[in-house]
Amino acid sequence: MHDSHLISCCVDAERDDAERIELTAYVGGEVWLNCTCSSSIGTDVDWWYKRQSVRDPVYRNGIITDGFQQQFTAHKHSDKDYSLVIGNANVNNSGTYECVEEKGQGRKHFYVLYITGILLCI
Repeated sequence: MHDSHLISCCVDAERDDAERIELTAYVGGEVWLNCTCSSSIGTDVDWWYKRQSVRDPVYRNGIITDGFQQQFTAHKHSDKDYSLVIGNANVNNSGTYECVEEKGQGRKHFYVLYITGILLCI
């Protein structure tokens, strides 16, 4: 009997603008992208997704945008801590994700995400 296991990837990012975090996840897994802002005063974040040369908003003004609603959720854990969660990941989710502070110092957090095949345990 084969059991397919879902892989959860969690990465905290309190990085400068130039640093990128590379993640690898499995098809069918859940991916958590965490973002810690530099200021809690009036700060909110937008999440962007870039694949090849196209950059699309995933989460803006407190709303998951069209085309991302079935697979993505956004969480605000505190005035400084946010997460974007990709459920049931697939190869089309590979790309660069960017967390951008709306206020404060305008820091950006980058994730380069690679989705690979299914992990099977026998």
